[in-house]
Amino acid sequence: MPNRAEIVGALYGAYLLARLDPSGMDYFNRSIDGFWRSFAAALLVAPPFFAIILMRNGEAYSGVDPAWFLIVEGIRYAVGWVVFPIIMVLVARFLSLSHVYVDFIVAYNWCQVPIVFVFLPVAALSALGILPDGLTALINLGFFILVYVYLWFVARTALDVEWYVALAVVGLELITTLFIEYSIGNLLGA
Repeated sequence: MPNRAEIVGALYGAYLLARLDPSGMDYFNRSIDGFWRSFAAALLVAPPFFAIILMRNGEAYSGVDPAWFLIVEGIRYAVGWVVFPIIMVLVARFLSLSHVYVDFIVAYNWCQVPIVFVFLPVAALSALGILPDGLTALINLGFFILVYVYLWFVARTALDVEWYVALAVVGLELITTLFIEYSIGNLLGA
């Protein structure tokens, strides 16, 4: 588990990358130990992530056993944190980027924290019915675009690649995320 200084530094690095400042990479622990500790970001974002899932899909889970909800969404969550880094091992080898693989995954993992925490109030406003459906859809679309521009910049910076390679990596991440979301949900009947 990373110590407080490492977490604060990583979150500051994620913030700088969100501002499209490549110096954000300097704030991550890009060692092998830092790689493994970057998965602690999953623990930081788990509570707000599950809150967002409940807010967005609350009606779909009405009448569903809470334990079943936790099992299904917990499996999706865990698989989501593991599958993309595994796929990226193969992609990094194929593209001769193994030397920057750890840098990318460390940055990618820590950058999930601001993404989830920024989306939380939007999900809450939508769930409470404060925002009209059309505005919610527009905000969701804008947020989606901003997140993928952010992730594209992270990929371009951490992997030190051309824009189109970073775009392909981010496209792969999106496809992986959608596949996990729908396939596990269908397998488990959720």
